[in-house]
Amino acid sequence: MNTFRWGHTARILRLHSPKSTVHGFSFVELIMAMAIIAVTLGPMLWFINRSHLATRMSVNEVIATNAASELMEAIQTLPVDLLAPIDESTPASAQQGDLIRDGAIQGTFQTLVFGKALEKGFFIKIPTLPKGWNCYIIIKPMATQSNVPANSTTSLVDRAAYARQIILISIQITWLDRGVPKKITLKTVRSRV
Repeated sequence: MNTFRWGHTARILRLHSPKSTVHGFSFVELIMAMAIIAVTLGPMLWFINRSHLATRMSVNEVIATNAASELMEAIQTLPVDLLAPIDESTPASAQQGDLIRDGAIQGTFQTLVFGKALEKGFFIKIPTLPKGWNCYIIIKPMATQSNVPANSTTSLVDRAAYARQIILISIQITWLDRGVPKKITLKTVRSRV
């Protein structure tokens, strides 16, 4: 007597059926797919990284340029005699130094350069810079040739005084970008006359 049992028959069918149509990935196919993805994505990721670095460098240059422009505008609003006084003790002196060092305003230099202007009620807005950034300022009479004619009535002292009527203002902002020193320099001249 043959009895039919479902489990036994299913097992026999499974053992004697032809090859299954379901295939998996072999290890070689998986490695090839990963290599194709790496070759495709590698250059794209490199270009994205370069674009990010260029954007960051541009942002730093914009920050530095804006800070230098802002400081230059504040200095240019001050009367020239408050910036670079001419007297006998310092006839051709230059006021120069770090206004901002490592992101912090240097009070002694600020007082030296802008002290008289602050006493007279002028407002000088000094921009804030990120930590690690420096701002160096030079305010000095320019060494120029005098256009005052050399005649018997004009003395050498008068011609030298006239030559010191032009003042150079230079602002330099420096910072490190990925360990590479960068700088922005703005220069302008002002005349006393």
